[in-house]
Amino acid sequence: MGFNLIVNGDRVASTADPLTPLVDVLREELHLTGAKPVCRHRRQAEPHPSGARG
Repeated sequence: MGFNLIVNGDRVASTADPLTPLVDVLREELHLTGAKPVCRHRRQAEPHPSGARG
């Protein structure tokens, strides 16, 4: 299916499934490896590096 998005001011077309996490599209399809995945499964007991709970 795919979708269009604007990244850093440039319009890009993605062929990824719209249910694919955006961070995966950025890293794998657009090769923007600065995007880092956070926790994909929310766990209330684990603190974030900032000290806040997620």
